[in-house]
Amino acid sequence: MIWLASFPRSGNTFVRNILKENYLLESSSYHLDDYELRADFADFPFVKTHLLPHQLPNKYAQNKSIYILRDGRDCIVSLAHYRRDLIDSSTDLHQNMVEAIQALQGSFLGGWHNHTIAWIRKADVIIRYEDLLQDPLGQIEKIGAVFNLPPRAKAEVSGIEKYRVDQQLYGSHYNRYDSYKPVDDFGKKFFRKGIAGSWREEMPQRIQDFFWARCGESMEMLGYERAGSHIAVSDFDDRIRQIRTQPKKRARILVDISKMADEKYDGVKRYVYNLVTQYQYLQWQDRLPFEIDLFLHKKIMPLDETVTLNNLHLEYENKLLDTKEKIKNILPKAVYRSLRFIYLKMQVRRALARFRELTLEKRWSFTKIGRSQSLKELLNSYALVHITLPQHMIFFKNILTTQLVTVHDLTHRIFPDYHTEDNRQRSQTGFEIMQKLKTNVLAVSHRTNQDMELYYPWERSSRVIYEGVDFEKFGPQYDRKRAAELRLKYGIGEEDYFFTLFTLEPRKNLRTVMEAFLVYKEKSPTSKTKLVVGGRKGWKADEMFKDHPDICYTGYIEDVDLAVLYSEAVVFCYLSIYEGFGLPPLESMACHTPVIYAANSSLQEILKDYAYGVAAKDVAAVAEAMERFASDQDYRTNMARRAYQHALGFTWLQCAHETLLYYRDLINIHEKQ
Repeated sequence: MIWLASFPRSGNTFVRNILKENYLLESSSYHLDDYELRADFADFPFVKTHLLPHQLPNKYAQNKSIYILRDGRDCIVSLAHYRRDLIDSSTDLHQNMVEAIQALQGSFLGGWHNHTIAWIRKADVIIRYEDLLQDPLGQIEKIGAVFNLPPRAKAEVSGIEKYRVDQQLYGSHYNRYDSYKPVDDFGKKFFRKGIAGSWREEMPQRIQDFFWARCGESMEMLGYERAGSHIAVSDFDDRIRQIRTQPKKRARILVDISKMADEKYDGVKRYVYNLVTQYQYLQWQDRLPFEIDLFLHKKIMPLDETVTLNNLHLEYENKLLDTKEKIKNILPKAVYRSLRFIYLKMQVRRALARFRELTLEKRWSFTKIGRSQSLKELLNSYALVHITLPQHMIFFKNILTTQLVTVHDLTHRIFPDYHTEDNRQRSQTGFEIMQKLKTNVLAVSHRTNQDMELYYPWERSSRVIYEGVDFEKFGPQYDRKRAAELRLKYGIGEEDYFFTLFTLEPRKNLRTVMEAFLVYKEKSPTSKTKLVVGGRKGWKADEMFKDHPDICYTGYIEDVDLAVLYSEAVVFCYLSIYEGFGLPPLESMACHTPVIYAANSSLQEILKDYAYGVAAKDVAAVAEAMERFASDQDYRTNMARRAYQHALGFTWLQCAHETLLYYRDLINIHEKQ
């Protein structure tokens, strides 16, 4: 018995039909699905399977094998159609593509990349689908290397058109996933077009980019080009031999995670945490193309320690906030203000930060830098250093290796009044070092990239890579008991509410949200809807607050609670004056909650018409939007549905893959210089 393996929708059934019709060779299949498996499957000369090599039964795991390879983009498009046309007609075609590319938690047989690489290393014969279409019998003859093919019983191959209508050939004419229910035109839906390159017309550009970010390296390795062409059949076998014999060499990357030591759990810290968490996930899957270490305040640590480190910082941060709140509640206001002034103006925060670093050094075993190797020498040993915040350039200003800096926004230049003098100076210093060293740039939005070109022009490589939504944390929540608990915990009550969330500081424009809410309440005096303001106090926060019985200030909201509070809201309001990206609106949309946003900066670029855009300071327009979402349930439901579908296109896994691809491109450029 010989395994006939392929990733789903790669032409396996086409090969089985040729073997049956032209060589009179029957075949069976082996699977782990719910429908019945033939007890005598191994008695056939060929056994079709889509499983990974390690999933095969031990008794037959070492049998000879044939692998059918197809352009992964065509596989993904065909899989998406198969799911919608033959399994669940309610699914969205493009979302089916995204899910098949993501292959989360081992779904879709680990994804096209994992499946293909695993079988390329194992298979004795590899047949490329594109070559099979051009010369079907010539490609089938390659099987002669592992099986003594009989003389042909038929000289010509019937082709896909016959397979679409002939019920005697392989390609079942019923839906196994729905109690073997017959499906009209099953053959036509199962075999579809039977051509190569249909992805060009059917896969949107954003999904093409997502696929290439995840699978581009293996596609190129196997001879598939991004534009759609592929290496000649005469060169393909040589390419496979090179892949199997070439030793695997991985470049070393250092990622700066110094932001994790910051007490603020803001958007930049989310970026660092989620990016590195995805690197850990890829490492666990053995799909990380580099050796990655992490840099934290002049110390280097292995990639797999980050999650615990993040939890440690959150624990410290929450305890500090609780202590501050308790002191505030105990002391008279005048005394508290005096102490607060001392805390802000003197070196207390710096001392606390240093205490935290010392605590970490005791609890974690960092890489030691001995006398024989300076920090500079160690940093220069990496192929690339990724600095995740320009302010951290101070740590890397003297190194010579390739540097990449993530730029989140340029508010220190565009809106300097929204920053403290200390923050402005640290930001400016970081960008000046970047300009001096001509570092490469990763911008989180096109708007941020444009601002970089305007304020800091220098010759460099730059790329826009969007941030994502953590779908393990954010999604629609329907647990009424949990919702009631959180409403009680944060003092919200049982009423409907508008929700806004950010670090409370002038740039976030809380004043407009509250003024619009008061206008809404005046025009709708019978409405019991509240305004819930979430987030810790930031710079000049006290100047923004308004006393009103229907405005609820929750303070800091724990991440584990956010999805429920997003889901419970009538609408999420985000009227920031400027954002480099803007994560909270997308997180709300992922929870099936519509958004009112300030149509400026990157927000308009990211959210588009999937949310309700208004001018940031237009109180009347915001109040009108609030009234519409509160009173028009059909409109709210439709906007929530569109918002959710849009949010699904932003994932941290995609961000990680695109960032890794950028690493590779920068390293290749450096090696050619």
